[in-house]
Amino acid sequence: MQLTSRFVLLLAAVVLVGCADKTSDVSDRSDKSDDLYFVGTYDPNVDPADDVQRAVDLATQQNKRILLQVGGDWCGWCHKMSDFFHENGQVVTALRDGFVLVKINKSDENSNEEFLKQYPEIEGYPHLFVLEHDGTLLHSQDTVELEEGDSYSLDAVVGFLAEWAVPG
Repeated sequence: MQLTSRFVLLLAAVVLVGCADKTSDVSDRSDKSDDLYFVGTYDPNVDPADDVQRAVDLATQQNKRILLQVGGDWCGWCHKMSDFFHENGQVVTALRDGFVLVKINKSDENSNEEFLKQYPEIEGYPHLFVLEHDGTLLHSQDTVELEEGDSYSLDAVVGFLAEWAVPG
């Protein structure tokens, strides 16, 4: 193999490794591949109050409501919900048009207990809170009511999002 070919292969490998698994960075944790999320991952190192304030700013500018998804990477149903939110066109559209979605971490690593005290008690995970664009709590939703079999009901989720989207 010529020296130039080896250099090109080495350069390609370095570029691929550099792009492979970028972890969230504090200055920009948005999921750039899908603007559905304001925050793309449950991050135990983040102050949720800061993220909610950023969501308030965005929701106010875009005339949307805020949807808090409380859970964690440890939670199988949390993963199912995130996948469901990404894989169903009607849900993607309803979320993108009506909400700024913020994931709030709840885990052994960081329970965010102090932050979550301002909201009603949570029975199970994931749990959803709907906030007005200014951050005022409008609704607390147990997601068990949105389940169907081993996933979520498209009709129930779309109905929930339609009910809590900004009127008009």
